[in-house]
Amino acid sequence: GELSMRYCTLGQQRLQIRLNGAILSDRVHADEGPSDEATIYYSNARMLNVRFSPGQLRNDRNVIELWLPDARRPDNTDPRTLGVCFFYLTLR
Repeated sequence: GELSMRYCTLGQQRLQIRLNGAILSDRVHADEGPSDEATIYYSNARMLNVRFSPGQLRNDRNVIELWLPDARRPDNTDPRTLGVCFFYLTLR
């Protein structure tokens, strides 16, 4: 199988992706845009493709978990805690 996503991060962010409890990816990502901007541009987005054994998929329900320990508030008036902006995420 494969998990694919197009995304941006708010500055440097550690992103761990789990599928049904198994770690698929655990790495630090850095956005190429300014970390104080709340505006995310599709042109700054990155691609991530992670392959996994099809045996990790379940027939009834699959759970994708994202762990973002570096999520924070942007350097503006936005009160939200942000980490990753997804343009899309697919699981095949």
